[in-house]
Amino acid sequence: MMISIAVVICVVSIAATLVGRYFQRIIRFRELLGKISGPPLMPVIGNCFDVWGGLDHFYNIIHKEWPSKYGEIFHMALGSQHYVAISSPELIEVGKINKLESKIECAVLFLDDPEESNVH
Repeated sequence: MMISIAVVICVVSIAATLVGRYFQRIIRFRELLGKISGPPLMPVIGNCFDVWGGLDHFYNIIHKEWPSKYGEIFHMALGSQHYVAISSPELIEVGKINKLESKIECAVLFLDDPEESNVH
């Protein structure tokens, strides 16, 4: 009987630790996304109504309106999926990746191996 209680306590402790770490990652992710400018989000649907209206309208919003309002790197959400949009191809170049890394630190949080997170 004592062994089963000890096992239950161990399992509950491990489960609580894993759940706590999961929520810490989500909270950290949300904090980092909050640092990136972008259009205001509606609960549950994000920016779905903002980009609704066909591909031409979507292209106009994503590539013209929002970059001029929120900068070359901005945050948006479609439903529960969050995206960081990069509107300038020059930011992808290796010489300018530091600007991107300073604004988007959140991608590193979800990699399994920290060695894979090095962008060089």
